[in-house]
Parts: sequence; structure tokens; C-alpha cells
Amino acid sequence: MKAERIFKGRAGVTRNLRKYHLYMLKPEDKDAVVFQGMRFVKFSGRKKEEKPSKARIILEFLEKNKDKAFFSKEIAEALRDKGIKPPDVMSNVRRFEKRDWFMFVAIGQAMEKLLLKKVI
Repeated sequence: MKAERIFKGRAGVTRNLRKYHLYMLKPEDKDAVVFQGMRFVKFSGRKKEEKPSKARIILEFLEKNKDKAFFSKEIAEALRDKGIKPPDVMSNVRRFEKRDWFMFVAIGQAMEKLLLKKVI
């Protein structure tokens, strides 16, 4: 970590600790090296688990239930265990509508009903 002082004009000076990473080429025969008092270790190139995006989860749910109409709150409640919230539903449904994948019908000001039919 590196101590950093930043002049902010009339606000004065702020002090921050900045993290930084150092890299070096790995010798063929070693997995760890001490260089100038710092220990460098081999990078573990493990892959992250691929989990589906929120948009993909919502789209798959709507395709499975294409013969029904939903309130956005109903979709969010059905997918709550997968981390989907009402704002996620509305933002994705509006994007789907722009791409002409689904139709969105608003009923009244306070009540929104999603009539989601795959556009063929």
C-alpha cells in the first residue's frame, strides 16, 4: 500500500492509502520468489463459475410462462431466490420491448401489468 497526499484546493489536503499490484516474470523452476523484500507468488488461474445474468434469468422465466401475463412485482417475487428485484425486472423488460422481443402494457398510473408475449 502506498500513502498518497492529494491537494484539494480550499478543502485542504486529503490522505489516502492506495493499493497496488506488482508483477514479474515467473522463473521456470519456482512458484514463489522473494525480490527486494517482497514475496511474489504464482497467479492461480482458476476460472470463476459462470452464472446466468439477471436478464437471462428473467427472459427464461418469461419464455417458460409465455401464455400468462404478470405484474412486475409477481415476476420479482417468483425470482427472489435468484436475486432478482423489481427494478431489475422493469429495466430488463423495457430493454426486451425495445428489441421487440416482448410487449409491455401499462394499465393505469399506479398499476402496471406486463403482457409478455414473444414477438414472432
